[in-house]
Amino acid sequence: MNPLEIVIASGKGGVGKSTLSATLILHLHNKGYEVVAADADSEAPNLHLLFGVNSWDSTEEYNDAHIAEIDYSKCDSCGKCIEACQFNAIKLLNGKYVIDSTICEGCYTCSIVCPTKAISRRRKEER
Repeated sequence: MNPLEIVIASGKGGVGKSTLSATLILHLHNKGYEVVAADADSEAPNLHLLFGVNSWDSTEEYNDAHIAEIDYSKCDSCGKCIEACQFNAIKLLNGKYVIDSTICEGCYTCSIVCPTKAISRRRKEER
């Protein structure tokens, strides 16, 4: 039998790609298929979490996920960042622009459009 490749993809986080993938992997495995799975998300791979994998054969770990951060001493509240954010990760709360770290994909678009350079990127694990 020829191998079959199935790809589950989306440009947005939090839509259930890992959950769907894990369910499909288990279903196919239980039906007797030999399954090889790869989580190709370069910023937030998490398929391993659903299977309880805590260690890797490789000693090299990759974690290059970024998040946007606002320096409020430079922010003039122009709102260009909220208009540019394709993930709706920036909200206006009590007159202040706030980045929701659970939604931010670290794409850097908000930083590029910020006229005062008040937005920068940092690694997610920093702080």
